[in-house]
Amino acid sequence: MADRKTPGALALQWVLRILGGLALAAVAFYMIAVLSMVRTEDVARFYGLGKPLPVPQLEGGAIYAISADGQRYEYLCSSELDPDKVRHSDENRDFYNFLAAAIPIMDWVLEKNLPGIPDVEGSFPTEIRFKGEFIRLETGATKALPESCEQRMVAQAGQRAKICRVRMTLRRSTDQTFAAFSFDGDQIWLPPSIFEKYGREKTDAIETVQMQSCPAAAPLPWDVVLRGWLGLVLERDDDDGPSPELSS
Repeated sequence: MADRKTPGALALQWVLRILGGLALAAVAFYMIAVLSMVRTEDVARFYGLGKPLPVPQLEGGAIYAISADGQRYEYLCSSELDPDKVRHSDENRDFYNFLAAAIPIMDWVLEKNLPGIPDVEGSFPTEIRFKGEFIRLETGATKALPESCEQRMVAQAGQRAKICRVRMTLRRSTDQTFAAFSFDGDQIWLPPSIFEKYGREKTDAIETVQMQSCPAAAPLPWDVVLRGWLGLVLERDDDDGPSPELSS
């Protein structure tokens, strides 16, 4: 005959089940909340750019040294540009979250800034209005680099940094301290003669780093990647109806 569980053991079993259920509900609530929001990073992803960063002088043609671990971006100089090959576009777009549109209560939930949930901006955290400027360089837009930049590039390359040129940027009209961007895929090639010019040698280790590609851009947060993969953040068309006063 099977052993009969004591009342205490049965009570403990039920308590554990209840706690497990509450934990699952909390996780589900958290995921729905995260999937329902819209952040500036979602806009950057829409343009095919990376996470906006507070980096100065971030503009098309700017040269940056990127540390080996990809965490440090140091501005070196700017390329001379051919204005006929620089494309400027004033952007004024509304974005909304498709999932949040089906669960209106998520606006109220996200406004509470609950612990662990990424911060959102504006009074409508499931929608965002973006006003700013998108700049893209066409092939051949960059001309000669200033000679003063050569020594900086050589010094950074000697520290195993990647030397990369900005190809596209996205700035918000209400916040010029942050910008989303992407780099050219290939590094700026520094021949051995430039190293010799400044009393240095282009070693095999430097050559190996120079052969590597530049990162596309700064990595996006996991929640932005997930919303993008699921296709939850959409641009609002005129046919979608009027939007409320969104953050700009």
